[in-house]
Amino acid sequence: MKTKLPLIAMFLGMVAFAQNPGDLIVSEIMIDPNGTESEQEWFEVYNTTSTAIDMNGWIINDESSSGRAHVITSAVPVMVPANGYAVLVSNDDPLLNGGITNSIYEYGYNSL
Repeated sequence: MKTKLPLIAMFLGMVAFAQNPGDLIVSEIMIDPNGTESEQEWFEVYNTTSTAIDMNGWIINDESSSGRAHVITSAVPVMVPANGYAVLVSNDDPLLNGGITNSIYEYGYNSL
């Protein structure tokens, strides 16, 4: 994945992969909501760096008894802006996910 960085950076300006613990932190999370869990869970991340971070290729891992996991895979970059927030949802339909309309990625519940 790191070999793609110069090509992506050429088209998008400054882009980086999180290199250090704390570059990207989970800032808010909705787990086990009332209703259909697979449609209403989401989480927000915060980029603590001065460079945008592409989450393409990252793994979302559910360490509950279900053991679900998902690799973020997208034809376009899944960008968290520099010093900014981004929301990832299990379902990107705002009528089902609690009204979230600004998500950067729908991760669903497919297993690795």
